Amino acid sequence: MNITMTQAAKIASKSNSKIYDGYSGRGMYGEQCVGFTVEGRNYASLTAAIVRSLDDDMADAMLGRLTTDSLGLGTIVYFPGFTIAKEV
Repeated sequence: MNITMTQAAKIASKSNSKIYDGYSGRGMYGEQCVGFTVEGRNYASLTAAIVRSLDDDMADAMLGRLTTDSLGLGTIVYFPGFTIAKEV
């Protein structure tokens, strides 16, 4: 599934996170997806931003794929199967 860069930027802005396009997490075997970096392990604002920024079906599908990896001081929240569509 795809989200647009505009949607990703809106989510990042509302959640004070940074977009990580092309993340490949554990068990993804090189497949890439969209992720957002957050401070610590507090990603409640990210999930709220997703709900506010996407239609209900897309938000539910995205949140159903939510996975995290620790980055030391921060966390990346990533969504296997979701990429940022190349806008024309």
